[in-house]
Amino acid sequence: MKKYNLWLILILIIHILILISCDNEKDTKKEIVKVEEESDVHNLDTEINETYLSILNEKYFSLIGKLDMDYGGYSIEPLQHQYGNLYSSYFLLNTKDILHEEINSSERNILKEFVSEQIKLIDNKSNPNVVYDLYYGTEILKMINYRDFVILKNIYDKLMKFQLEDGSFVSSYEEIDKNISDENKITSTVMAISILNTSNKEIPEKTIEWLKKTWNQIDKTDINISKLRKIIEGFEMSDARDKSEINKEIELFRTFYLNALKGNSDNGTLLYALQDAIYLDKIFEFNLTPSVELIERIYKEQNKDGGWNIFLDDFSEEQGTEVAVKVLNHFNFDIPYQDLLSKTVNEQKSINGGYAPIIQKEFSLKNTSYIYFSSQKLGLKYHRKDETFEIIQDIMSSDYSLYTSEELLQLNNLAIEFKINNNKLVNYAENEINKESKLQSVEKIYDLINFYKIINTEKLLKEHNIDSDVLDTDNYFTKLLLLNLDSIKGDISKKEINSYWGKYKDFIIKDVDKNSCLVYMLLSSLPINKEENKDVYRTLIQLINKQMSNYSQTMEPLSIQEYYFIIESINNLDRME
Repeated sequence: MKKYNLWLILILIIHILILISCDNEKDTKKEIVKVEEESDVHNLDTEINETYLSILNEKYFSLIGKLDMDYGGYSIEPLQHQYGNLYSSYFLLNTKDILHEEINSSERNILKEFVSEQIKLIDNKSNPNVVYDLYYGTEILKMINYRDFVILKNIYDKLMKFQLEDGSFVSSYEEIDKNISDENKITSTVMAISILNTSNKEIPEKTIEWLKKTWNQIDKTDINISKLRKIIEGFEMSDARDKSEINKEIELFRTFYLNALKGNSDNGTLLYALQDAIYLDKIFEFNLTPSVELIERIYKEQNKDGGWNIFLDDFSEEQGTEVAVKVLNHFNFDIPYQDLLSKTVNEQKSINGGYAPIIQKEFSLKNTSYIYFSSQKLGLKYHRKDETFEIIQDIMSSDYSLYTSEELLQLNNLAIEFKINNNKLVNYAENEINKESKLQSVEKIYDLINFYKIINTEKLLKEHNIDSDVLDTDNYFTKLLLLNLDSIKGDISKKEINSYWGKYKDFIIKDVDKNSCLVYMLLSSLPINKEENKDVYRTLIQLINKQMSNYSQTMEPLSIQEYYFIIESINNLDRME
């Protein structure tokens, strides 16, 4: 017995030692990972990473295609327009199909991967349209002729979470616990039936019964036509249509159809009414022709980019464009400006493989300048230079107070490039410099730097004092701006640069993932010497490579401004002695 106890004690001691060893190994691994993470920018990079730069260039080429404006210059770039989503992809791919644009095998593979990734992402509590997105994903797979079992099973498994006891489907997690009326579940239920059909799954009997019940309950009036036709669509897909019941309402549908084709709807509902009319045509084969006035009305509401708004009152968007094109195609009318429309649709191809919302283009002075000079450095031809010249000429005679100092600096750069007289802008910059003597924010310092660049002089027009009660001067970005301001008059030494670097290097490295590349552009603008400021030079290369690595990730959006700052930083490095 004692011998047995001794063996137990020995085994227990061995186990404890093993556990301690494992814990130490885990701690060691954690320390290694920690060191690797902390030393990410302390690597041996001594040159700009050309692979990262090449990826960024590809993103840049794709982005400027989206922002190109027909009347000259380039647009702002909302970041959401760099990402495709299922809703936009569904409607824009439908539009491409109507325009008879083929999707090649490479794009089909990309779209398949896009749908697969999006389906993984949409199943969350905050998404108000999960079933809608599942439907759009399924329809995209049909459009590209991919019946991928794994993706369809994933879609099916997610879909069934939204089926209620009565057989109907709601569209989101939030609606599961709410008492949603039957009429408000029609669209999501019919979408669910379509998904089940595509997945070769049997339509639940209780879902069919729910459709029949809802059909009987709903008022048969023209205000409910859209709901009624969706129920009919559900009947068609589930082979449960009671033709005699539906045919009882044929006069209601015919009257609605005739009114729709006459254009007896305001702009806000016209395309919706015509969308219903197309489906009624397929069911009842009314086969009539819309009035000339109606088609002219649709033509009149076409936007300059070739698209339409669903309410016919604003910028182009995906659903309005698809419905308008579908209506014109169904009734055999020409689709105007097809080349322009095709360009607009294809411009929405995004970095994640899908199609993004149609961008609402709005002229951007900064992006126009950033793209002009970045493209020049890349040896790219700048489109519509004459039109851009006219825009810049107009802005040069406008009210400068409407623009930021950065915008005015870029305006000045373009004016010099296009040989437009900039005396008025130089005088404005001088007045702004002389306005205040106390600097109370980093924005004010940055403004001063930009205004001095505009007047292009090393002579400081006025001494400016720091208001230390308001402005935190012991901050690496504030100090960097002040160094740049000093460097304008050539009053900065290599020793001062090393002193700044010795104090703030670790802070800059720590913030590498948070910083704008403006920090590196400003830093590289200083009179750095490759030998005398060796550590500054090498670490700057590593920091830029780290930022380029971040932006090289597929799902990471790249702004034109950040790209410009990176290119300028690299050019500054090349100019260093």
